[in-house]
Amino acid sequence: MRRMILAVAITVCGSAAAMADPPAPSIESAGSHPGEPLICHYYYHEGQVVRQAACKTAREWIRIRLQQQADINQFELRSYSIQK
Repeated sequence: MRRMILAVAITVCGSAAAMADPPAPSIESAGSHPGEPLICHYYYHEGQVVRQAACKTAREWIRIRLQQQADINQFELRSYSIQK
């Protein structure tokens, strides 16, 4: 009986491994230059159990940071002009 259970377990595990997804292709960023390494930041969102990766080149991370700084600056300037 033990041998039969062990044989079934090995068969199931073997078939599960055979049906596993193939490895993901290497991540390429749309604006990356060949050979430029990607930097991945991992984020959790509220209620999420598994974190998600955001992979971009160093140039893209800098561009995003500068854009966010400009957006915040514009928001602050608009809030000053709305005061009554």
